[in-house]
This record gives sequence, structure tokens and C-alpha cells, in this order.
Amino acid sequence: MNVYKTKDSAIIPKYATQGSACFDIHAAFDKGDKIIAYNSVNRKIEVLVKEIEGQPAFLIHPGQRVMIPTGLIFDIPENHVMKMYIRSSAAATNIHFHYVIFWYIKY
Repeated sequence: MNVYKTKDSAIIPKYATQGSACFDIHAAFDKGDKIIAYNSVNRKIEVLVKEIEGQPAFLIHPGQRVMIPTGLIFDIPENHVMKMYIRSSAAATNIHFHYVIFWYIKY
């Protein structure tokens, strides 16, 4: 599968360790970018990326859903599917993920 960068800060996915079942995807956003989010009543809002301790960051409020950009385009072959799963280490954080994301492209 071919992967293309749409932002210079994007990171091409790779397996973190030998024997990994999946590769890691990283967020790609810079200070000044606007992230698309939806509030608790499903109203579309834009969240401004700021700099915190020298790193680009943005604040997600309770009840918000956020579309986090990767800066990547995946060329998914015909009759294939791409799935995104939550890392097993996410359970150790206080961040809760509610969806598994599926991409399916039909040509």
C-alpha cells in the first residue's frame, strides 16, 4: 500500500517493534492549525492549535469529538480495507476511545 504525506510534519507509519501486529499512526498538526471538532450537541467547531511547553497542542473539552489529522493519504488497493485500532497501552491513560475507524474505498 502506498502512503503519501500531505504535510511536512507527517510521519510515515512503521512498525514500532519486530513482531508488531500493526503500525503506528501519528497526529500531524502545527501551531496555528485549526482542528475540526464537534461539541456535545453535535455542532461543528474549530479548535486552534497552540504551543504548550514547546510542542503544538490543543484542548479537548468533555463531550467533544475531534478529527485528529495525520497528514497522510493511504492508497488502499481495490477490495482491501484499512482498520485503525486503539493501542493496548491506551487503557493506562485517562483518555477514552469509543470508536474503531474503518476505511473502505470502492473504485
